[in-house]
Amino acid sequence: MSQPAIQIRITYIHGEVNGVAPNMNVAVNFQLNNAPAVRDNVMEVPFSISASSVPPLLSITIKGTAIVQGDPKAINSLANELRSGKPNQVQALAMQYAMLELALISRELGLPPILPVQASQPPPQSNNIL
Repeated sequence: MSQPAIQIRITYIHGEVNGVAPNMNVAVNFQLNNAPAVRDNVMEVPFSISASSVPPLLSITIKGTAIVQGDPKAINSLANELRSGKPNQVQALAMQYAMLELALISRELGLPPILPVQASQPPPQSNNIL
């Protein structure tokens, strides 16, 4: 059985900034909006991600659809996993893509990074001389 092909389609983007506060707390919410729609060998999974701040100075909303094509048995298995609430590759890929889009939109709006970025640490150096 081959892996299903997953495409992400963005259908709606809205971003609004009414100022930037130095201690702005941003809440990010990702959700699958409806039960997946399955037709033959294609499944469509609508999703949305939103970011809002306290104080209410920022609002970003992105909506889209994950389109999965493949073997009907694999599609039905993935649909059943999504309906039961089990995380799977479709949900993970849609969330990764939506988070990337959220970061790009926030950057275009001139905001500091919404998601915390961890600084990479150099590997520890040993004092062993060969």
